[in-house]
Amino acid sequence: MIKHAKTKHPDKYAEYEGKSQICNKQSILNLQGLKIKELNTEKTRQITHAIAKFITLDMRPINIIEGEGFLELLKILEPRFQLPSRTMFSETIIPQYYKQMKSSLIEELNKITYFSLTFDYWSSIANKSYLTITIHFLDY
Repeated sequence: MIKHAKTKHPDKYAEYEGKSQICNKQSILNLQGLKIKELNTEKTRQITHAIAKFITLDMRPINIIEGEGFLELLKILEPRFQLPSRTMFSETIIPQYYKQMKSSLIEELNKITYFSLTFDYWSSIANKSYLTITIHFLDY
């Protein structure tokens, strides 16, 4: 980073040269005056899609994205990423992901010839009723 600053941004490097700190015997340069490239839209889309997949596949509450630990993780992994709001996830991103997964499942099911279905009806302790449908098939 220091070599890059010296060669590509000598004026900014000279300005901050005296302000570097020693931390674990490595020199850290404060480069606040330099502009960081914005995150491209494809990478932003990939990260947003991965977060939606994390929430849906792991059955996490949507407000997990507002948690301190989650925000810190995102900041470390990709500090340039601007996290969409919880409303954006609940009203737009996750419903789009649902539609995409539903159409993919329908497409997969249309390819099968033979299958078996299992239905399971049960009630929770809170007296809430559930119906589970399981399909088994071979795709070869």
